[in-house]
Parts: sequence; structure tokens; C-alpha cells
Amino acid sequence: MRYLIADSTNLVTLTLTVPVLDAVLVVTRGDDELQLGEVTLGADGLSAVLEVQSGAGLIVGDVLTFVWTVTTATQVRAITETYRVIVDESQAAYYDIADVKRELRITTDEFDSDIVMLVAAAKSDLKLSGVTASAVDSDSPAPLIRMAIIVYCKAMFGLDNADSEKYLSSYRSLETSLALSSEYGASA
Repeated sequence: MRYLIADSTNLVTLTLTVPVLDAVLVVTRGDDELQLGEVTLGADGLSAVLEVQSGAGLIVGDVLTFVWTVTTATQVRAITETYRVIVDESQAAYYDIADVKRELRITTDEFDSDIVMLVAAAKSDLKLSGVTASAVDSDSPAPLIRMAIIVYCKAMFGLDNADSEKYLSSYRSLETSLALSSEYGASA
């Protein structure tokens, strides 16, 4: 999921690998269609851009669906993206912990700040180990990277964690494999 920051100007960009001839965007909130601005084609010819102005009626917590209809030289295709409206960038971390909370079997928000810190520590550790920042910080990280973050959190969460060493060993194995891989390693 991607994010828009309420009360701020946001640029929403769709980038393709082929030249864009035309792009039409429909934004919805539930069943309501929103008018957030005009779409322009990027100077590079490979992108379409929507500038969402501050005060565009975005409400914190809203989930917006963007459906781009893009025309290229060879095809017309629809691309759907989902955005959540947040207060500021730091709030994005709280939305990124849902998978970790589920794996830790936590249903309360009581430990959210601890889990956010563990996710950040896992990401930092992966980068220090040689996994590329672009792979770790991606809007939708690869399943192996998501698994490494979850296993790290399972290893580090709680003081009385009987399985901590088992999970830490699993994390180290994933971390090494990712760092040495041609797809995710710093030498990639």
C-alpha cells in the first residue's frame, strides 16, 4: 500500500517502461468518485503525474483506489493502486506492521510502538548485512524480505521468548541468503 499525506501537496506518479500516449485516472473512496486534479504526462514520456493539492478533501484514514487507464503505442491497460491517507510519513510505519502483528498473534495496539521499532531494526540490520536499501524499503518488498523481517521480530519480541534463538538462527540464514543473492544483495 502507498500513502498520501493529508494537508500536504502529494505527487502521485505512475511510471511505465514504454512511452505513455495518454493517461486517465479515476480515484474513488468507497463508492464515491473524487476529483483530485488533472493528470499530466511526464517530460520523460514514460510517466503520468497527478499533483494532489493540500486541502483536496483527503481525510486521515481514508483508503483511496486509483485506477489508471493508460494508452501506449501497442495497448490500453488499466492499472490499480491503493493509497491510504495518513497524517505524516511516520504514521506509515504503523500501517506496515499488520503482517508482523498477525504472525506474533497480537490483536491489540498496545505493542505497536515496540513492533514499529523492531521492524525498523530488522530493516536496518538487513541493509547493514548487504541487502540493498531499495529491496528492503520497497512499497511491496519481496516475500523473502518480508519473511526475514517477520522472523526477526519473532526472535526479538518479548522478554520471555523461549523460541528466540530458533527464530534468530532462521533470520540469520535468511539474512545471509538475501545478502549473497544476485537479486537482493548490494552487488546486485
